[in-house]
Amino acid sequence: VGSQGDALSRHTRQQSLPDALALDAASSRRRDRNGQL
Repeated sequence: VGSQGDALSRHTRQQSLPDALALDAASSRRRDRNGQL
């Protein structure tokens, strides 16, 4: 894997970051609603 692969993985991480944040927020709301982990 060369620099091209690194750039591709970096782009993928940037694209999936909002999804990860949204998923984390959703799980936090679920925890609050259940009052437990």
